[in-house]
Amino acid sequence: MIELYLNNKRVYINEATSIKLVDENAYFTKSGKYTFDVEIPLKDCSENIKNIGHINRLDVTKSVLNMSARIIADGHKIIDGTATVTQITEEKMKIQILSGNAEFNFLSKLPNLYIDEMDLGGVTDENGNLYDENKYIEYLFNLPIKDKYRTMYGTFDTNDFVLFPIHDTQNDVIHNDVCVRIGGVVTFPRTIYNYDSIFHPGDYGGYIATLAVQPYWCFIIRKIFKTLGYTVVENQIEDTVLKNALIANAKRTLLFSRTLPHWNISQFIEQVENFFGVVIEANDSSREIRIVRRGNYFDQETVYLYDICDEFTVDVDDDRAEDISDANISYGFESVDKYMRIDEDIMEVIEVKNFETYSQLKTYYDGLSDEDKKKYIYETEGKQYIDYRSGDSRYLRKVNQFRNLVRDKEKNTIELKIVPVQMEIGRSFLEDFGTSGTMLQCFTEIVRMQAAADPYDGKPSDVQDLIDGNTSTESARDIVELAINDGVMQRLSWVTWPPGAFVYPWPFVLTDDLKAGEVNRGFSFELNPVKGVVTMYDLVYGSTVKVSTQSELQVQFQTNKMYNPMSLFVIHCKPYICKQIEYKVDSKGIYPLKTGYFYEVT
Repeated sequence: MIELYLNNKRVYINEATSIKLVDENAYFTKSGKYTFDVEIPLKDCSENIKNIGHINRLDVTKSVLNMSARIIADGHKIIDGTATVTQITEEKMKIQILSGNAEFNFLSKLPNLYIDEMDLGGVTDENGNLYDENKYIEYLFNLPIKDKYRTMYGTFDTNDFVLFPIHDTQNDVIHNDVCVRIGGVVTFPRTIYNYDSIFHPGDYGGYIATLAVQPYWCFIIRKIFKTLGYTVVENQIEDTVLKNALIANAKRTLLFSRTLPHWNISQFIEQVENFFGVVIEANDSSREIRIVRRGNYFDQETVYLYDICDEFTVDVDDDRAEDISDANISYGFESVDKYMRIDEDIMEVIEVKNFETYSQLKTYYDGLSDEDKKKYIYETEGKQYIDYRSGDSRYLRKVNQFRNLVRDKEKNTIELKIVPVQMEIGRSFLEDFGTSGTMLQCFTEIVRMQAAADPYDGKPSDVQDLIDGNTSTESARDIVELAINDGVMQRLSWVTWPPGAFVYPWPFVLTDDLKAGEVNRGFSFELNPVKGVVTMYDLVYGSTVKVSTQSELQVQFQTNKMYNPMSLFVIHCKPYICKQIEYKVDSKGIYPLKTGYFYEVT
C-alpha cells in the first residue's frame, strides 16, 4: 500500500499506481532523490479536493506550486521532500517529489534566488543591529589594541570575517587602510602588540577611510544554508587549513551578500564542491547538511552486491564530464599576473628542462651562455624558473605558480570560479611622536590584496545606461577571489624615517612573500605538487578517490533494501562508486529488482 502525504495531509492515489524513484549520488550530481510523475485524481475525489483544494478550477492561478511531500510504502518511508506540480487538468494533477540535493536543484531554478541577493546579514553590534560604516569605524577605534587586532585580523577560530587592506583596482581605492598613531618614546624592536598604540580617527590624519568586509568562506557557507532552512552539522573543510580561506572582497560594504558573485544555488554548490574538494549532502528529513571531503567520502558503509542478474551493460562515453579526481583543473582568472600563469600558447613552444634538485638546475643554468639561458623554462621539485633580466640584474625568477593542473591533454578541463587573489606591495601611512614632541610622518610597506570590485551595488544609477544596455541590474562577475589568513605576523620594512622592526598581519596565496621572499607558510594555492609545501594538489586534487567516469556499468540486482548511493559498492570483487539507483514502488511495497549505475574505482 502506498501512502502519499502533501502538506501533512493524506492524499489518495489509484491502487494500481506504481512510482519510479531515482536516488542519485551527490558525489556526481545535484539531482539527489526524486520521483517521476505521480498522478493524483481530482475529479470525483472529494477527499483529495478537501485536502488539496480546488486546484483544478479555471479561476485558480496555475503558478508554480510547492508542497511538502512524503511517501510511505509497506510501512517504510520512501521519500520525504518537496512536491512540485507539473500538470493540472480537471480530472487529475501530476506532481514530482524532490528530496535532499534535488530540492537545491529545484531552488536554484526559482527566480531571484541568487546568493548575492540573499539576506545574509552583515556586521552587527551586540544587539544584532547592522552597523553603518562610520559607527563601526568609531567602534574599532575605541577597542583596546589587542581586541582591535583580533577583531580585524583574527583567524576563523575567533572571527566570522576580517578587514585586511585591499586595493580596489577598478576604482583605485584602498579599503581597510589602517593608519597607526604611535605615542611615547620609540624603542626598537617591538611588535604591534606591546606598544601603546591607538587607531586615531581624525586629529593627525590617522584613519580607516572605507571598509570592505571579508568573510571567511566556511562562515558564508553556513549562512547561505541557514537562509535556505538547513543546518550545517558537519563541515570537513574546517578540519583543514582552508578553514582560514577568506573572501578577498574589494567592494565597499559591511553586508556579506555583497561580497559574493551572482551565482544561483546550484552554481554555488558546484563551485564550493570543485574548489574545496568536498561533497555537499542534504538530509531531506532533518534539514541538515554534511560537507564531506572527497578523500574521506567512501570511508563509510561498504555494500556487497551478490544477487546480480547475469545481464549487464557497459556504456562507454569519452565525452562524459570528468570528475575532479581525473580532470584537468584550471583557475578561471579574469586577469592574472603574466608571470604567475604563463600563456599556454607560449608553453607550447618553449622547452621545459627538468632537474631533480635546484642545485642541479643552477649548475646547468650557470654553465649556459647568456644567449642560451633565455631559451628554456627550468623546472625542479614542482617549481618553474626563467632567466629574468631587469636593468643590470639577471637571475632565475620563479614563474607559473598558478599554471593549470594537466593530467591528460585529451581530457576536459574543470575551470574553478573561486580563484586566488592577486597580491601587491602597498604603503601604509603612520605618524610618530618622538621625545621632542615633533610629529614625524612616515610610510611603511605592507603586502596587501588587489582585486576588482564588482561595479553593481544593488541599485541602478543611470536609467539611460540601463535602457542602452551599458549597465545592468545584477552582478557582472562570476568569480570570487580568496586568500588565507594564518594569523602569522609579518615583518614591516620602513621606507622613510624612523627605522624600525615592526610586524603586521597579512593574508597570502603563495609561500613566496612579496617582501620576505620564499618563506614556507605551510600552504599554497598552487594546483600542482611542490616539494616541501602543501598545495591544492595535496589537499584536494591529488587526495581524492580516483573515479573513471568514461565506462558506466549498468546492472540489475535483487534486494529488499534501499541502499545509500553514497556507499562504496563491491561487485564481483571490484570496488565501484554508485551514480544512481532506480526503484519501483507499488501497492505491494518496493519491487525487489533494482537497477544501478556504477563507475569503477581505479
